[in-house]
Amino acid sequence: MSYLKIFVYLFILINLILLLVYIFWRGFYFFRNPPRKIPADNSTIVSPADGKIVYVKEVKKGMCPISIKNHKEIPLTKYTKFNCLENKDYYLVGIYMSVVDVHYNRAPIAGKVKHQDYLPGFNVSMFSTMVNILLNRRPYERMGQYLLQNGRNLLWIEGMDISIGVVQIADIWISKIKSFVEEGKQLNKGEVLGLIRMGSQVDILLPADEVSLNCGVGERVKAGESVLAYKKP
Repeated sequence: MSYLKIFVYLFILINLILLLVYIFWRGFYFFRNPPRKIPADNSTIVSPADGKIVYVKEVKKGMCPISIKNHKEIPLTKYTKFNCLENKDYYLVGIYMSVVDVHYNRAPIAGKVKHQDYLPGFNVSMFSTMVNILLNRRPYERMGQYLLQNGRNLLWIEGMDISIGVVQIADIWISKIKSFVEEGKQLNKGEVLGLIRMGSQVDILLPADEVSLNCGVGERVKAGESVLAYKKP
């Protein structure tokens, strides 16, 4: 057998293997939704997403500090577009989901969906954040223009004693974020509320005076299981 034929056969074999790996990843592994151990403690606020925490921002007087070129801080209303924000200070926790993370999102608290709105945008890549994470180069969101431009689904969840916001941000490959909830729906803590295809990001907005943080930049978290914060008594 000639070297050329061997090369051709190897080329075909490698491509078939890669195709099978992709089919398995895209068709089965990517859409996995493993069960989670939801904390029973009512004071816990759990992560809405699987992934790595890329920032924990203190939002004061409606201004959010963010590490993007030419932007030292931006109005929170520009970032989230929430019309129901109260005159409070907040923590903004960003969770980046890589292509190997579970992409089903879960409710951080039990409560009613008070507000939901999808805002289309001109989606750009989150590649810069992925590279920053791989190289452990902080701030991870540096050059992350997607934080201002990309389409996002906004959820405001009103619990018995606290209200929080969830922002699902689409990547360049995503045309639509799939939401499983609607306004007025009552959610249990840890209940699946949506799915974002491919690598993306989910942020959670917490009223600063009402919670004690239990997370930090660089930590890996699981949706519905990892405790991001505790409600203050």
